[in-house]
Amino acid sequence: MRRHRPTLARRPRGFTIIEAAVSVVVVGSILATAVTGIGVGARLRVAQQDQARARELGEHLMAEILQRQYKSPGASPVFGPEAGEQRAAYDDVDDYDELSESPPTTPDGAPMNDFAGWRRAVTVEWVDPVNIATTVNADKGLKRVTVTVTGPGGRRATLVALRSQYGAFDRQPRVRSTYVSSVGVTLQAGADPSGRIVRAVNPLNQPP
Repeated sequence: MRRHRPTLARRPRGFTIIEAAVSVVVVGSILATAVTGIGVGARLRVAQQDQARARELGEHLMAEILQRQYKSPGASPVFGPEAGEQRAAYDDVDDYDELSESPPTTPDGAPMNDFAGWRRAVTVEWVDPVNIATTVNADKGLKRVTVTVTGPGGRRATLVALRSQYGAFDRQPRVRSTYVSSVGVTLQAGADPSGRIVRAVNPLNQPP
């Protein structure tokens, strides 16, 4: 006759030191990945916000430039601002050539305080109407305006526009009239200066 030895119930064992260490490593890796993802997302949001603000600042200045006349009135126009001419008195497109400002300012020279650390620069060049990628040394009736906006972090946005001597702003109106040549809008969302929006456009209504 066989005897059956009674089996003893085994007590549940706990985590060993090795298992606990592995668990800490796994959890730490997950947390590190999550924190890294949050950081990347935050940086992307800042970059997108800076890019949007840079474009707004560029459009704001570009609208101001394009409403000016193609060239200075008078028998002997000069390229660039006349001696002693300030921005508030700029009357033609190439007056803005080599303009550089930080922080950006309004046309009357008042600083836009919510954009400290930002820079705007302008280049105006004569270009060939047949090939607008080619700059020329003599006026052929077409100018290329380039506005470059640089944010505090070094990110840049560049806007390019062409201005012809046959544009609407250079036509002589048949009758004396007053018309809107540019509209600027500033919106503040909350108390955070980064929520400020600055835009400007040239309306489609032109002198008759």
